[in-house]
Amino acid sequence: MENHSILESSFFLGLEIPFPDIKFNADAVISVYEHGQDACRKAISKIYDGLTYEGLREDELKELYDSIFGELNSSHPFRYANQIGFDVTEPQITKGIAYFIDPLVQGEKGTRHLVAFIYALLGSQSKNKKLLGSLSSSTAHAFQVKAEFSIENKRADIFMRWKDKKELFGVIVEAKFGHKVTVSQLSPYKDYFKDHEKEHYALILLTLTGENAPRGFSDWQPKSWFAVMKHWEQHLTKKNEVGFSFLRQFIWNKLRS
Repeated sequence: MENHSILESSFFLGLEIPFPDIKFNADAVISVYEHGQDACRKAISKIYDGLTYEGLREDELKELYDSIFGELNSSHPFRYANQIGFDVTEPQITKGIAYFIDPLVQGEKGTRHLVAFIYALLGSQSKNKKLLGSLSSSTAHAFQVKAEFSIENKRADIFMRWKDKKELFGVIVEAKFGHKVTVSQLSPYKDYFKDHEKEHYALILLTLTGENAPRGFSDWQPKSWFAVMKHWEQHLTKKNEVGFSFLRQFIWNKLRS
């Protein structure tokens, strides 16, 4: 077959899956790749708007797509991109995430979802080396996941804890899509871990733009939803899980608005 550049042409992908193939807006995929998360919203919107029941067969373009949104497969959330007439709230999103990553509810697949989510949150920062190392250990166990975890009359959006040998590890996520984070929302959580001195922990401030925490709260690591979703999709199982995919589609839909 004659070689074509990603800007010149697109062909059928031919994936053997029980869903129609999808046609992507090539320029939008390239735009996200070139500009990164800072300029992603309009491009994500263009990708959604360009979805049709056709496929795109251009290996180089598909590689770019996979590097941004995870491998296209039967469980990819972009396959559930049809509008259904309503949106979801921040608490509904975080409760949904907690449900699908909870090993007590989902079993082994919940553990896989949870570990992938924590990896996406923590990234490769050296300060998180101890936590990341514990996740890769065969002795990691006793995973706990709570949505709206109560701490000093405040509710942490997502609270995750696990053990490795005799050590405790924890991650608290304060998640925002548009609302401004306040000092009063963040202060109790750091104090909570101070009361558990033997626990290794990370505090994650998850926002649309990856904004920094207010002054005096440098322990909070800023993360953008786009960066976290990008890495999470790349580490998720390829098994078809319609409910879980549908939840992630709601999140992606918020990122394009």
